[in-house]
Amino acid sequence: MSITIKSGAIPNTKLAKYLGVKEGAVRARRKKHEAGENSSYLEDLNNYRKNVLPFYTLSEYIEIEAVKNRDAIIEKMKTGIIPGVIQDNNSFIPTVANDFLDYVDSLKEHFPVVLASGNHKGGVAKTSNTINIAASLAFLGLKVLIVDFDPQGNSSQAFGIHEGDYKNTVIDLLFKLDEKDFETTLRDSIIDINIEDKFQSKTQGKLHLLANSDDMVDKVEELPSLSKLYGTVENTLHDLLKFIKSDYDIILIDTPPRADLLLRTAIMPCDYFMLSLKAEPFARTGMPKIIRNIKKYENAYKRLRGKEIAIIGGIVSQYEKSINLQETNYELIKEDLDECTNGTTSLFDTIIPKATVVQEAVQGDGAVLFHSPSDEIVKNFFDLSIEILERILISKMSEEG
Repeated sequence: MSITIKSGAIPNTKLAKYLGVKEGAVRARRKKHEAGENSSYLEDLNNYRKNVLPFYTLSEYIEIEAVKNRDAIIEKMKTGIIPGVIQDNNSFIPTVANDFLDYVDSLKEHFPVVLASGNHKGGVAKTSNTINIAASLAFLGLKVLIVDFDPQGNSSQAFGIHEGDYKNTVIDLLFKLDEKDFETTLRDSIIDINIEDKFQSKTQGKLHLLANSDDMVDKVEELPSLSKLYGTVENTLHDLLKFIKSDYDIILIDTPPRADLLLRTAIMPCDYFMLSLKAEPFARTGMPKIIRNIKKYENAYKRLRGKEIAIIGGIVSQYEKSINLQETNYELIKEDLDECTNGTTSLFDTIIPKATVVQEAVQGDGAVLFHSPSDEIVKNFFDLSIEILERILISKMSEEG
């Protein structure tokens, strides 16, 4: 599958919107620049590329990042040291590449890390956040596993994975945890979402999936019976992931929109938990319930993990800047999260806007990065992924004193 990243002139209309000025002001700055007069046009253009667009061309990267050795950059791209795309003599590098590499270097000794994204209610972009963050991290060079722990199987379906494409769902595997050669069965059940098939990239990262299916709904109801075999059901996913955890840098668990045994089982393996939220009125009033549904498992979590559950942040998605009420709700949610966690966490600074391309991508490509890589929302997911790594690093440093 070959996807072309478009690169070209930035329309005056887009640059004007970014700068918060009229289009005529941008045209005037551009004319001055072209005439060799003093103008902020080039600086404005470079800031737009850096802060809005997901990729630089190689020439833009060299110019903006003041890179001196072009051949060295190309060689690092070919070997995956710098994440990027090489297509038909054109090269494209993520605008977040340098920041990302810095955080990866800082976190190497702390990998692997298990993250879960969730909310007790549906429709909050939980699944789309999980798969887009996972794809971003994998493209940028990390080894990533998505655990589709929602019996609706939305993460699996988003990548075009359906029954017959896998040997076992993650729910099936919980029932086989005590079988002989379980590790072989588990590894045979992992699906490789081949990045090279999705995107022409030289990255050394990988993206894998443990699938789920809506056929598992009845089997989920049988999960309590596992307590007869294992003593407790809550620890089964934690025990399952121990077999393969060291193979990955990041494991992302897509949790179900419910507050029961499945959520409790999904929380136990996690090093960190993220909240998926929308800037809507009942999101604010529901914040205490969301936190309470997580915190009520803290005693069982502490017995297993020897530490407190860490909520690393809240992701606000499907945000519509044009709706005034959204901004008000966003500020209220921000205050509530701070209050409900006693100031220990906050919303991520990166907001994911509402965009039809996100829904289009989950019809088989999964992530927007694989469906429409030049779309500006790809930059949002890159930025969010780096922010998550930043908070992990801060947390790890705090734990170490």
